[in-house]
Amino acid sequence: MKDSILYPYSAIFFGIVLGIAAGVPVQATLNGYESTQCKAKTYTHQLVSARGFWGEAKHCIDRRYL
Repeated sequence: MKDSILYPYSAIFFGIVLGIAAGVPVQATLNGYESTQCKAKTYTHQLVSARGFWGEAKHCIDRRYL
């Protein structure tokens, strides 16, 4: 049986798709974590949203740096 030339390309394609699909729930989990951490520090920190690779990314930043 001959190996097809498309085997390496399909592996790369599926790897990219799985990597992106795995990043979305990770980003959502990190956004929730940052939100809860920032609520505990409302007097000294502020929740800032930025555009990330997988959508909105939230960061808890000290007010002195804003």
